[in-house]
Amino acid sequence: MNQLERIATPEEIERQKSEDLKAQIRVAMPAIVTSVDLGRQVVSVQPALMGKLRGYEGNVTETQYPVLTEVPIAFPRAGGLCITYPVSVNDECLVVFADACIDFWWQSGGVQSPKDSRSHDLSDAIAIFGLTSQPRKLPNVSSNAIEIRTDSRSDYISLTAGKLDININGDVNVTAKKSKVVCPDNTVQGPLTVTGLITGKGGLTVSGGNGASVTGTIHATGDITSGTVSLQNHTHNHGPTPDK
Repeated sequence: MNQLERIATPEEIERQKSEDLKAQIRVAMPAIVTSVDLGRQVVSVQPALMGKLRGYEGNVTETQYPVLTEVPIAFPRAGGLCITYPVSVNDECLVVFADACIDFWWQSGGVQSPKDSRSHDLSDAIAIFGLTSQPRKLPNVSSNAIEIRTDSRSDYISLTAGKLDININGDVNVTAKKSKVVCPDNTVQGPLTVTGLITGKGGLTVSGGNGASVTGTIHATGDITSGTVSLQNHTHNHGPTPDK
């Protein structure tokens, strides 16, 4: 019997037992990434809250939790589609602790029997990313759009009702077997380079600027007109034929 049990009332002892039980049930807490294995999709994390340890005499001291290893990363994923992100050391996350041992499920998937009877144990943590502390909060969060962005928002894809904005301070690369753009009005601001064949089915209008310059051969199945002069119907008047 410790000192607390010798001097406390039965009510105080029951209350303390309840507090001790709650201290052993871990549900969720913020954590900081200490190492990353994206190949296996696991991280090691340092819980960002202190734990409480009760001594023999009933005194309580705060202690740091150990680093949790082999913590699965929960990426947003369903229906054969997913969103991934390059988790890095010092990233913040939320770790949740499963109701039962997840070892067999983690190894094999499907419905599994728990390996042992542990519950809400530090060994059964799962890392969910997005939670952040105030010193690391995001600047300039949009109040009316869903965005994919860098933390600083120097680059972003922003979607609101009826509008999509893409702002990239670098290269945009699109690789596809076939692409199709259906839009009644398209504007390209800046030089345009096309390395393949251009097939225009709706005609071509060039106005302003420096006009059009073509290096190479132009083949036309229809007429070509410059001003009022038709290339097909134009005849040259070379003047009278000199006497021989």
